[in-house]
Amino acid sequence: MNDLTTRTFENSNLNEATERIYVLQKDVNESLLSIAGVSGEVAKNETYKEDGFKNAQEWLMKTFGYKKSTAYSMVKIGKEYLVVEIDRTLPIYVSIFKNHKTDEDFSLTQLEKLLPLGKERIELLLSTGDLNYSMTVKEIKELVANTKLLDKEETETETEETEPETEETEPETKEKEKHCNATIEICNDCIFVNDEKYG
Repeated sequence: MNDLTTRTFENSNLNEATERIYVLQKDVNESLLSIAGVSGEVAKNETYKEDGFKNAQEWLMKTFGYKKSTAYSMVKIGKEYLVVEIDRTLPIYVSIFKNHKTDEDFSLTQLEKLLPLGKERIELLLSTGDLNYSMTVKEIKELVANTKLLDKEETETETEETEPETEETEPETKEKEKHCNATIEICNDCIFVNDEKYG
């Protein structure tokens, strides 16, 4: 969204319209973060119970018509990823990842897509520059998918390292006492039997 403020057009009316929409988009994002923040407070304080709701998500769904997945994401983000700040004497919610020097912050949709990573991983990716506030939702989805894939590969590698690399077997055959000794190795998803590659 920050790119819009630096972009100028030849038509002054288009420049004005662009600036107005930028401000409106910023207001919408602040409103959505505030809705999530208030929802998180309702969940933390369990203020939904007295009126018969099972949880804050049910309150959001029945009162405001949010879909189940949206309600769950908003409550989780509100509880774990948002803090209250005072802006022009009004309380607003911002993410715990907000850059106060540049005034950059994630949108609710960006935070929703980042949820699978957890706080520590998000902070790490921000600090290394692999994640930034101007990334599109598509780019964030790809980053999350790639990060999860790397985690899975690391886990599989650790598992392989704890397993023995070679096994000797002596399979029985139906023929007369014929024994066969073979060396089997598994390396990089390939099977080697007596140093011959299979697969």
